[in-house]
Amino acid sequence: MSYYATYEGTIVFNDNFQYPEDSTKIEEAFKKGFDEIFNIEENENGEVFTFLAGGKNYREDLLCDCYEMLTPFIKSAAIEFVGEDNILWKHAFENGAWNEYNGSVIYSDEPNVILKNKSQAS
Repeated sequence: MSYYATYEGTIVFNDNFQYPEDSTKIEEAFKKGFDEIFNIEENENGEVFTFLAGGKNYREDLLCDCYEMLTPFIKSAAIEFVGEDNILWKHAFENGAWNEYNGSVIYSDEPNVILKNKSQAS
């Protein structure tokens, strides 16, 4: 039985990553864990990054293979997941290690009015 999850996140590459020369290595790594097409871009500060978004059958073993291949090239990363059962979690690359965080949704106590009933408006 498979487990479907959607994901989105950003990966910032470190100085070991030579853009565009190392792009092929990164594409091979992404194919292991993610099925969506991505673009590697360089921002105005010279940081090279990519944004991920999509969904697929979640396999942690393939993601770990992907992360292992990416690790030498990554400065930071945060990828948020939502499972088919609405479970939330995040994978983050911090201080040289991949970490997993459990997530939850917290609503504020104070609402923001987005539409007033015209008959009740003063």
